[in-house]
Amino acid sequence: MGVIEDFFSYIFETGPKKILAQDYVPSTDEIVRSRRATVAITEYRFKSSKDAEIILVDVGGQRDRRKKWIRCFENATMILFVASLADYDLKLEEDSTRNRMYESLDLYAGVAEMPWFAETPIVLFLNKEDIFKKKLKQTPFESEDYNGDKNDPEQVSQYIKDTYVGDDPDDLSFVFKTVAVAKDNIEKVWMTVEEIVFKNAMKTYGMIVS
Repeated sequence: MGVIEDFFSYIFETGPKKILAQDYVPSTDEIVRSRRATVAITEYRFKSSKDAEIILVDVGGQRDRRKKWIRCFENATMILFVASLADYDLKLEEDSTRNRMYESLDLYAGVAEMPWFAETPIVLFLNKEDIFKKKLKQTPFESEDYNGDKNDPEQVSQYIKDTYVGDDPDDLSFVFKTVAVAKDNIEKVWMTVEEIVFKNAMKTYGMIVS
């Protein structure tokens, strides 16, 4: 199940008449389920829970966008890398022969190995956990070196996590399984990310010693 299928599944579960009504106003849940491809470098500024300004730079992950955004991260405090757990059986839009998950794995490794990110924390969001769990019931996970239960979400997600960061990640790697449309889940994860950002900033300026 992909993003489009999941969206339409949600629409039919809640009732299409609601969406078609003349006085229809989308709910917060419906807004966060909407999708728009990132086709440019976009900067967002907002206040953290500690009243400090955070600048978030959103970039497109598509192949033709990457050369444009690499320069944005030279002075980054942290990199947030979003990968979809549910993409294990899907192909790239720009290359129908290339698996999306393996493309994401290669991109993550490429970013992590860049010399100017040697001391930069990378937070990996394994997103769409809800879609991933539904999909595994009908579409078993396949990989040459995976020997676990092909329909077990815990075993498969652990394998995917280990493939990204290794089974013994360093102290600059952080991994969270997320459901972007679940407010409580994202709020808890974001609070943790904020703590990582501030702790790393304090280390950078010599305010604490690791």
